[in-house]
Amino acid sequence: MSSDEPMGLASARQPLMPRSRVRFSSYSVRTLLIIFGAAITAPLLVLLSVLLYWSASAERDRLEGRLRQVAGELADDLDRDVDRSIALLQTLATSPLVTSEDWVGFYQQAKAALGDRAYLVLVDANGRQLVNTFVPYGQEPTFTGDFDTLRTVTVSRRPIVSNLFVSLVVKKPVFNISIPVVRNDEVRYVMSLGLTPEDLLRILTVKEADWVLSVWDRNDVIVARSRKHEQFVGQALPARSQQASAGVANSISLEGDPVRRAVAIARLSGWRLSVSVPRASAEEPLKSTLWLLSVATVTCLLVAGALGYLAARIVAKPLVSAAAAARAFGVAEPARLPPSIVREVNDLVAALTEAGARQRLLSGELAHRCKNILAVVQTVVMRSLAGERFAADAGPEISRRLQSLARANDLLLAREWRGASLRDIAQSELEAFGDRVVITGPDVIVRPNLIQPLMLVIHELATNASKYGGLSNPRGRIALTWQVTASTLTIEWTERHGPAVQQPSKEGFGSRVLKQAIPDGQATLSFREGGFAYRLEMPLTQLEPEERGVRSGRASSL
Repeated sequence: MSSDEPMGLASARQPLMPRSRVRFSSYSVRTLLIIFGAAITAPLLVLLSVLLYWSASAERDRLEGRLRQVAGELADDLDRDVDRSIALLQTLATSPLVTSEDWVGFYQQAKAALGDRAYLVLVDANGRQLVNTFVPYGQEPTFTGDFDTLRTVTVSRRPIVSNLFVSLVVKKPVFNISIPVVRNDEVRYVMSLGLTPEDLLRILTVKEADWVLSVWDRNDVIVARSRKHEQFVGQALPARSQQASAGVANSISLEGDPVRRAVAIARLSGWRLSVSVPRASAEEPLKSTLWLLSVATVTCLLVAGALGYLAARIVAKPLVSAAAAARAFGVAEPARLPPSIVREVNDLVAALTEAGARQRLLSGELAHRCKNILAVVQTVVMRSLAGERFAADAGPEISRRLQSLARANDLLLAREWRGASLRDIAQSELEAFGDRVVITGPDVIVRPNLIQPLMLVIHELATNASKYGGLSNPRGRIALTWQVTASTLTIEWTERHGPAVQQPSKEGFGSRVLKQAIPDGQATLSFREGGFAYRLEMPLTQLEPEERGVRSGRASSL
């Protein structure tokens, strides 16, 4: 047999995996990164919207709280003015001039007490005017122009703030603050302080330019207004603008504009005081929030898309180059790809480059070993047919020897044309005999060029034992052992309890394989009465360099 590196041609025993018929949607890196950015942005936008909505709601609540506060303060101011007016009237009612019915003197006293602030009207229980400080004494109208207040005060015997009415002497809308004057448990007089709506304008002040403060009486007639007072005073409040209960609600202003209005009710007069702000101003925080949220959403999506696009360009370009290199894998020398800032892409390119180099190396090795295996096959066939044997008789032996070469080739492929374990070589050839063969020896790796010759040697030993030796009867046993010394690997095959063997008179192909198959090997064949024995010594150079040290042996039975 040739001492060149004879290697078997491996048979492809693993079937090709069928292509899956299930269709999966695939997306570009750019699309996935943009989706990823949007997925990260979405929770942030939700959180931002919640915070902005909370901020807008807090701002709206603050505004409505401020509206309630101002409306309440207006009601308190009006009640304090009424209280002061009632206190002044009650003081004047205790004047001795009223008791003595000195109306001329009382006229002078009331005129001096009031000054230019208001005017005083004193009427009897029948409504006849006794004193009216708005006109000179003696020129007062005969009767009061506010009989409703007269009746209410006479019946209730408590102070009353009238609704707005047109005065007989002032000739324009006024209102009265009236108290009963009781003598001998009888309402003898009603004393009223006459005030004009303009007297209320001093309390209708606010810093905010777009706020409107209004006062209307129990008949929903406008008494005073901080804006366009002269235009609306004395007019009935339109139904669309009326708000009976206190609180904050949407309404329509006298100009027809939508407003947010807070209403408070004065305790002493029952009048309503309101503070209105344009609804656009009230809803400005919410609109600003929605606008800000829209801008933030668009900005975040654009930023996420742009970052995803840029990141995709960074990742996709080297991936496309790597895909092109992968498509050229095994066909042509792949182009050298520039390094990428993405570590995984560099790892992929390095793996492809390494795999390409390995494939080219293995392809060259395979071409070389195919030539060798053809030479081995030719030798096996020619030697098996040598002599007087017929082709029909030699056919099974040729087939078994080729199968042994195929198993050796499988080991080479499994090890990527590197060395194989001596134990794996023996077990692959002897596994059919089970526990009748005991294998003992340290773990060693032999060189690739030795795998096929060793496989043929063990095959010939097993074939001979099956036909003539220790495996030809049920009692026979085989021991395959090896050991490593300082310079030699020694393999021993020993048969026991088989039939008696004799040295053949003619040397056949099997004997030549046992003697000559291993390069630089020294083979000894012993035909003893107790059974056939075979000893093979070979230099440690036949082992892989890292396997030349002595390792612990272990026994196994097949």
